[in-house]
Amino acid sequence: HYHTIVGGGRKPSRKMGYEREEIKAKFDGNTLFLEWRMCDANKYPEGPKGVIAVVPGLCSGPNTSYVQRFVRHANKHGFHVVVLAIRGMGSSPLEYGNMTAGTFTHDIAYVLEDHLTSEYITARFGKNLKLMAVGFSLGGAMLANHLGKTPNSRLHCAIAAESPWDFHQSTAMMGTRFAKLAYQPALMKGLWNVIKKTGDNIIEHTKSDTLRENLQMLQGKMTKKDGMKGYTVNDFDTLVVAPAQGYESANAYYTVASPFQRLGQVTVPLMCFSAMDDPITGPPPALDQWDAVCDANPNILHVRCPTGGHLGFMRGPIDELQGRPGFMDELVVRAFESAAANASNSTAAAPTRSNSKLSPKM
Repeated sequence: HYHTIVGGGRKPSRKMGYEREEIKAKFDGNTLFLEWRMCDANKYPEGPKGVIAVVPGLCSGPNTSYVQRFVRHANKHGFHVVVLAIRGMGSSPLEYGNMTAGTFTHDIAYVLEDHLTSEYITARFGKNLKLMAVGFSLGGAMLANHLGKTPNSRLHCAIAAESPWDFHQSTAMMGTRFAKLAYQPALMKGLWNVIKKTGDNIIEHTKSDTLRENLQMLQGKMTKKDGMKGYTVNDFDTLVVAPAQGYESANAYYTVASPFQRLGQVTVPLMCFSAMDDPITGPPPALDQWDAVCDANPNILHVRCPTGGHLGFMRGPIDELQGRPGFMDELVVRAFESAAANASNSTAAAPTRSNSKLSPKM
């Protein structure tokens, strides 16, 4: 819990700005924000190492602390970075009622496969840089689900960091007494802000009578003092996400959204990175399950750490005071550096080990 509460919320040394690109989603025409942060190409004689696309987690965006820290670290190591601002979260608009969820991968598919093409990257940077992607938490689950449904992805490689591989298990973890006190309030505040900002729009465009009635009920409770007290992410999934995505129940949604079942169909190198003490997603599936997946699909690499919490990975006091990047940021960037180097040397980049156990230096 220390890693999660203190580490996950620690602020970057200073906030960064982005260069915003606005595009229209292929699925429904919703405006999507791509937030770009370029590295200083003059510092790298051979040019930037690649482009990293970032998919943030639930209630997160380009200005969330862990995203800012990662973007800064990736820039320092020679990568251009683009953050996909998830629709409805933060300042990103939700115009036509289609909410983001673990099963809603249309935006990721359009951005990664149709928009950030070789031609686009060459025109923008003067060189066809390799495109890589990392998803954090829910963003990693969405990215893994996308790759499991996309047999010819143009990504060079990808990483799913601290993601819920089994949504049922993650829901159970978030249902514990401590989680309800420590983690649920912040998440629910973010989700209620989404409803406040986009509820009327969703009601106008949805074809689901159940969703419309649930949103109107929630909007009525929001006007009352403590009207939203006690609600959980599971309640939100039951009342909003499941009917919005066409599922009869939250459990039905969780079954389809769990990405572990799609890893066998992934056709690009995908590193799945988890902490054993993650109090939000819960521990990853058992090693024998990962062995079976990795043996069947050499594109999958599973890395687990004994500690680190959820997007935390605190270091020692001196390292933290000096603002050193966390273990998660270093691991992800080093993996992408290795993939970029392998690509430049025209060598195979597919992983050969099924499982790794790493101990971050805290």
